[in-house]
Amino acid sequence: MVSLFDTSPYSSSSFAPNAPIPSLPPLLDEQRSVIDAKLSLYTNATSQQLALETYFAYCHNQPYSFFHESSFRAQVAYRTIPQYLTYALVVLTLRYTSASRDDPNASKTVEAIAKTAWRAILTQCFETDEGPDYRTVQATTLLAIHEFIECKHRLAWIKIGLAASMAQSLQMMKEPPLNLPTTTREEHRRTLWSIYLLDRLATCGQNRTPVFHDFSLRLRLPCTEEAFQQSLPSNAPTMQEFHGTNFTDLSSASPFARVVLVTSTLSQIAHVALQQSQEDVHWVIWDQGSKHMVIHARLISFATFFGASSPIAVGASNTTDSHFSLQVFARIIYHLCHCVLQHPFVLRQQWKTDMFGPLMDFSTNPLLASWEHAQSLTDALFSATHAGLPVWASFYGYCSLVSGTINALHSHSGDEIIRIKSQVALERNVHFLQNHARVYRNASRMLSALVDFIKDAESSKHLISTSPTGDRAVTAEEAERLNSLLDYGLQSTRAVF
Repeated sequence: MVSLFDTSPYSSSSFAPNAPIPSLPPLLDEQRSVIDAKLSLYTNATSQQLALETYFAYCHNQPYSFFHESSFRAQVAYRTIPQYLTYALVVLTLRYTSASRDDPNASKTVEAIAKTAWRAILTQCFETDEGPDYRTVQATTLLAIHEFIECKHRLAWIKIGLAASMAQSLQMMKEPPLNLPTTTREEHRRTLWSIYLLDRLATCGQNRTPVFHDFSLRLRLPCTEEAFQQSLPSNAPTMQEFHGTNFTDLSSASPFARVVLVTSTLSQIAHVALQQSQEDVHWVIWDQGSKHMVIHARLISFATFFGASSPIAVGASNTTDSHFSLQVFARIIYHLCHCVLQHPFVLRQQWKTDMFGPLMDFSTNPLLASWEHAQSLTDALFSATHAGLPVWASFYGYCSLVSGTINALHSHSGDEIIRIKSQVALERNVHFLQNHARVYRNASRMLSALVDFIKDAESSKHLISTSPTGDRAVTAEEAERLNSLLDYGLQSTRAVF
């Protein structure tokens, strides 16, 4: 068996240690014929099996989780999985192949496979008596993830909407039927929670609101990876039970459940900080009753699980552990929550209608806190990358971008220690995005956006000032630029459609 897949998207070694990368068919005169030939190559049984291997190496629990590994592998081997789902796996994983990077027609071939899968999904949904099932939901969600990575935010949003609608029609927002096998029930849950995560992450910006409402989700949160793989019944709590404790106690939550809960908090922050909600205008942000301070108090309570006092132990056994990747992701999102909620630009926008004088004591802490969390986020990605830990989530590009904007501003700080540390961290932000951009198209756009901002960051250093003297208002051009930098949707949208 020959392999098209690498051990790493950044390496040139073959996925199968002793298997050479096969020669691709010679280019034909008609480009359509070339694409058809490559489509056949990338979707045959061998390539589909290799796509499965790559999925569990680079995509499972990054942060989305859909499949019980051993049973799904068996179903793929016996060809009981819908073809559109295996095609969706090929579409998502082909970017990790050396063959695709060497193939000038790779992107067009991938899109041809994606369109084939999409047409099959639409046929299953609207032209069959059976209609969609949870496998259809999984395939649609995988294609939506692909669209985001490829900077096709609008198309991705359509697919998220369809996946959510199918999930609702299948009543996946409540506990799965008891007559289903234990592994299938947990796959149902994880599929729904994966759509929820994608929905929440996709709306981290100005103009999109989530499809799902927390109060409507009555199913259990994901169980531990160990319980899932061993097919043990789930005793995980529901989202509502965590609402009852104000999200403060995460001790009973699995790593995947913690990802769900901290991502839910990030979505609320996006609503308060980025979507300029008018519901809170009668509050001042330092008032204990403001949404800003309520969310900030929740983040403080999360520090027990994600703060410096709770480090992640790194060992040889967990450098390839997908369960471990969820712990890393939850910690990164925790730091991102602080970065967005207390971003210098966000604070300045929320201060602009208030008298600046009373903010003197309050302003120092959130500006310093956002810088500290930007440093922690940057260091976590840098350390995890150099330790060989699984940090393949495409959303990490956005995390590095946001922390990078804070580091860029503080690289012009009057405090020498802060300035030097910020400059070092900023170099790491750029380097991380450079590597990420080799695999993810939206990371390439984010890299360009950050590099452009770095060139002009000094002109916006007033955002980190705590002194009202000589302070100036945020210009319309600055606001537009910084809103764009903090908008995941815009950063995952092509400039020209």
